[in-house]
Amino acid sequence: MKILHTSDWHLGKVFHEKSMLEDQACMLNQIFNLLKEADDKGAAYQALVVSGDIYDRAMPPSEAVTLLNSFLVRLTKELPNLHVFMNSGNHDSSSRLAYAAEFLELHNIHICTNTKNFTSPVILGDEEKVAFYQLPFLNPLSISQDSDSSEAESHPLRSQQELYSSATGQILKAHKKNYGDMPCLLNAHLFAAGSSTASSERSNVGTAEQVDVSLFKDFTYGAFGHIHKFQACDKEKHLYYPGALLAYNFDDNPENGLLEVEISCQEGGAKASLHVKRLPLQPLHPISRIKAKMSQLIGSGADMEIIRENLNNYVQVILTDSVMPTEAFSTLKSVFPNLLSVTSQEGVRGGQSETIQERKAAILSNDPEKIFFQFMKDANGECEDEELFLKEKEIFVSEAAKSYGERGE
Repeated sequence: MKILHTSDWHLGKVFHEKSMLEDQACMLNQIFNLLKEADDKGAAYQALVVSGDIYDRAMPPSEAVTLLNSFLVRLTKELPNLHVFMNSGNHDSSSRLAYAAEFLELHNIHICTNTKNFTSPVILGDEEKVAFYQLPFLNPLSISQDSDSSEAESHPLRSQQELYSSATGQILKAHKKNYGDMPCLLNAHLFAAGSSTASSERSNVGTAEQVDVSLFKDFTYGAFGHIHKFQACDKEKHLYYPGALLAYNFDDNPENGLLEVEISCQEGGAKASLHVKRLPLQPLHPISRIKAKMSQLIGSGADMEIIRENLNNYVQVILTDSVMPTEAFSTLKSVFPNLLSVTSQEGVRGGQSETIQERKAAILSNDPEKIFFQFMKDANGECEDEELFLKEKEIFVSEAAKSYGERGE
């Protein structure tokens, strides 16, 4: 049995004022093609698992809703036997994501946004069967203690550790009773203790919300979402984050992909064979960060290799000039069409007041050579091409002298 595991799509995300919908549509198209090609070859996937944060915010833009709808319609038309498992993450609105969930269930699209029936799995497979459980992102009081627990009434569950401890305990207890040693999978949206976070979700996670991975040791596979960086979060390597659909921060891991999980049920139970393989996806616009002087990116002295490598990318430029050049963003936008951010290296602005004094002194001197030198320094930073600088200076000084002569100065 094979499944594809992905998470944290964040449909409708705006990255540095740029809508990512076109990029997200490209990635969803690649996921569809992987599923369709496998089906055409007779090696079909039984399920696509999306582990939460389907949308980027509780009230997603209509275009994001349309994109998800189109994707699901395409799956049901072209791959009617495929099961799709989706749960709500902390970015999602449970009520909005749950819209038409009962109808979609009839088409093998299983959307989990509440904990009403979390101990009742979907059974996949014919001869080799797997029980598939889902949990949404758990908020305080969204899970109650097992009715057999002595603390059921006296201790309401609030922390993530308490909530998942109770939830997994109840699932595994019911599974053992109803399905014995049948392999069981869990789709959940949580912060597993010890996981390595990426910049794009650090503001949304904290150590107080971590969940001990030992709670999931008896699941055959844990399909997790919430952390944007691909990783296994346990030593036995059966609990995984596939990483976000796209990099949503310039500090994020730029590698994009999803996980192919193959489960052999022949041995049964916890001894079922598990093989996990990462499948790469190619973003429409990879992200990159360039650290350079202005003179390395524009003009005759520009490094054409840097420009070629980043021409299609979403780019952040960190300028290392002593002073931030005037209109740096608009100037660099003409070089990098998908430029999203220009910033200066830390401490660069420290010399700004000194530079203002230098600029005033050059202007008051009425010396064309000093004025030109200051202009070139402000625009491009320190000049590294001395020959080019001298030629440009000669032209400027000559033209300035003519201008001064015509005005009788």
